[in-house]
Amino acid sequence: MMTNSRGRTGWRAIRWSRRGALAALMLGLVLPSAATARGSTGAVATPRVIATIPVGRDPTGVAVDPAAHRAYVADVGGHDDSGSLSVLDTRLRAVVDTLITGDAPTSVAVDPAAHRAYVTNSDNSDSGTVSVLDTRRDTVVATVDVGASPAGVAVDPAAHRAYVAKLANNSLPVLDTRRTVVVATIPLGSGPDAGPDGVAVDPAAHRAYVTLYSNNSLSVLDTGM
Repeated sequence: MMTNSRGRTGWRAIRWSRRGALAALMLGLVLPSAATARGSTGAVATPRVIATIPVGRDPTGVAVDPAAHRAYVADVGGHDDSGSLSVLDTRLRAVVDTLITGDAPTSVAVDPAAHRAYVTNSDNSDSGTVSVLDTRRDTVVATVDVGASPAGVAVDPAAHRAYVAKLANNSLPVLDTRRTVVVATIPLGSGPDAGPDGVAVDPAAHRAYVTLYSNNSLSVLDTGM
């Protein structure tokens, strides 16, 4: 369990308020402004909101599968406050399914080639999980225990790896996405509560980037794949 002076509730409130704003921004679908695009100055087109889509309560993470025309939104407070995952048809701009993953789904990452989505479930202070979805059927096909307080998640499709930032224990569990198991846990940061939160992967450069919330820093990892 986290022992930061902010307390667990404080962590969740901060993370969810920031991620909620990001999810709301990204779900306000945008297109370039026609007026700007037609300008004679060669200026870059200015995005504009073309739709705002209602999803579940307290949306946080969002990920898109372009080929499948799907967007997946983690709703921390959906389904009677236990959380849900909204599935959107990006052509219809509407929710077409609502899935139950685990408690407080927080972040989502998609592997389009493997037809998989990975959702961190962060509310259980003792045993957080990652739900694995088959995006062709929009069903949960596996649940992986990664320990307390998983936050961000990112996928390296070519290396068959998923990386999960954990606010608790200052660590980054690494999943083998073919076997759906944790194959390594990488320590991060210094001090008891560095707060690994967001994670992104550059597959071509074999690098992963993890934000450390309390340390105001970014860890850069050689993924070795």
